[in-house]
Amino acid sequence: MRASSSPCIVAGTTTTASVSGRDQQGQPIATGPVTWTSSNTAVATVDAAGTVTGVAAGNVTLTGTAGGISGSVPLAVTPAPALARLVLTLSTTTPRSGDRVTVTVSGLDQFNAPFPTPSITVTSTSPTVAAVQPDGSVVAALVGTATIRASVGVISASTDLTVSPGAPTRLSLVRPATGIFSAWRFSVQPQIAVIDAAGNRVVTDLGRTVTMSVPGGVLGAATSTTAAGVATFADAGVSAATGTATTLTFSATGLAPVEQAVIVAPFSFGGGTRLVGSEVRPGRYRSVNASGASCYWERLRNTTGSNDIIANSIGGGPRLVEIVATDVAIRTSGCATFTEVVGPATTSPTASFGNGVYLVGVDIGPGTWRADTPSTSCYWERLRNVTGRDDIIANFFGSTPAIMTILATDVAVGVSGCGTWTRVP
Repeated sequence: MRASSSPCIVAGTTTTASVSGRDQQGQPIATGPVTWTSSNTAVATVDAAGTVTGVAAGNVTLTGTAGGISGSVPLAVTPAPALARLVLTLSTTTPRSGDRVTVTVSGLDQFNAPFPTPSITVTSTSPTVAAVQPDGSVVAALVGTATIRASVGVISASTDLTVSPGAPTRLSLVRPATGIFSAWRFSVQPQIAVIDAAGNRVVTDLGRTVTMSVPGGVLGAATSTTAAGVATFADAGVSAATGTATTLTFSATGLAPVEQAVIVAPFSFGGGTRLVGSEVRPGRYRSVNASGASCYWERLRNTTGSNDIIANSIGGGPRLVEIVATDVAIRTSGCATFTEVVGPATTSPTASFGNGVYLVGVDIGPGTWRADTPSTSCYWERLRNVTGRDDIIANFFGSTPAIMTILATDVAVGVSGCGTWTRVP
């Protein structure tokens, strides 16, 4: 007797086993009822009708028996096709910001044949760089690199995507102007970037002209050209008066402009030696210090250290100095910031005051003033200027109580060691 069957089936599918009988002469003969058995039912099973079902990958022997005579046939069971890997393809791996990237995912089985891929999940390692959309596509946003991953269960595939800037659309203020003084260049010059719709700097933007405008006009250079997407102004300022609130507007052809609201501040400078005309503007300045401080300033005709001092002064409280255009430099030590005088140092022209130098008609008013605090080293001086040179109209040194009459024609008064001065009714 001889059994027959397909030599190979896939797990999960069926085939039919059959037998044929031969007599002693080799001629066909009826077999009668056949009983089927499988050598390993974990690999394949066979029922009474000879239907063979593949269970799992492996090899098995099927045996058919009729009338005490048996015949066998080997059968190989191969694994059922299953998803083995994913193939992920992007329409581009180097999009520009704002581009939409198409994501295509296909599945292959263990035999490298196409396999259906339902329920695919697409993710991005950096959604701010490349964001996955509801339809499975990806929109490029910020400049950078993101990994796009497609997965079905534990099987996944990934591809890197690198975003470059998109088309320039507008200007952005990356470094605001600071130190905004009247008729003087900014202490820190503004930087303006060319950016795309997502805010990426367009580093390929070269040679574009960016123009600054402001009501009342720009002092110095009003334009700058871009390099690597940034325009840095070098010598710009405003002519507006101190205290003016105004707006700097930066514009370039074809791009949305950007603005910076500013308030023109009084000019100021700190300690050390600074050149007049390039680092310090000529003018009248005040430094407000503690009453017992030793604020020292000197106006210089040169910076050689030899015969250099034009005038100097030292003392506590508010200190005044007028820098003139012919000065070469100004040196200060132990003082608070010197700020251009734009208002009084006192609460009112009749308010009491202590050590310092005060402007007549601004800080204190003309009239007779009295100091009663006990002291043997009270000093006062009426001044025709605050340059420190040929400035004293009259002065006094002695004990308190002391009386000082200030005239309306005086420019300033300086006091030290007298305690508090109070206006005489």
